[in-house]
Amino acid sequence: MGQKTIDSGAWDLLALLSKFLDLGDARLDARVRRMAASCRGASSSALSEMFGADGKKGVKAAQRLLSNPNVEIAKLRSALYETTFARAQHLHVSRAVVAFDPTYL
Repeated sequence: MGQKTIDSGAWDLLALLSKFLDLGDARLDARVRRMAASCRGASSSALSEMFGADGKKGVKAAQRLLSNPNVEIAKLRSALYETTFARAQHLHVSRAVVAFDPTYL
């Protein structure tokens, strides 16, 4: 993982995600940030729970983004891994339990 310097004001997770997210299109990056923000209060991983605050429109937008051929799942994962690693470093985490699910999207 490439090391990046994070300023002390960027520890909000969405701001931190923005530092590592690069899908090659600013509009797609902005869509992912909006989706991440809408997931914060979700109580399950169902699309309707995570993106349903905007009704069916939010769910459809999420489906379009995740099926967009210009959105590489590997880039989304990489941004998530980098964000998680940077956050753990900031919190001085010395041990972490990581659950791994080898299922691919």
